[in-house]
Amino acid sequence: MAGQVSGDDIDMADLKSQEAILSSMTRKERANILIIGPSRRGRIARGSGTSVAEVARLLKKFEKIRAMMKKIAKFNKNPGRNAARGFNGY
Repeated sequence: MAGQVSGDDIDMADLKSQEAILSSMTRKERANILIIGPSRRGRIARGSGTSVAEVARLLKKFEKIRAMMKKIAKFNKNPGRNAARGFNGY
């Protein structure tokens, strides 16, 4: 089926590093990633055994998914009106 992820597509090592990064964050950082500055990224990277670039990559991926979910929620809120304009609002 389209849209489903098969077991072959999941990189377990990448998943483990993401889990380690999330485990190295405080509750406040997980609730609000906007408070994560350079020094916190360094601490999270040291605590998770990953690089600062990997932490930044995960945060960027999260922000991208968050923006996509907002678009979907906005589209679902008013589907009739959005269908005439298209999903992207053009």
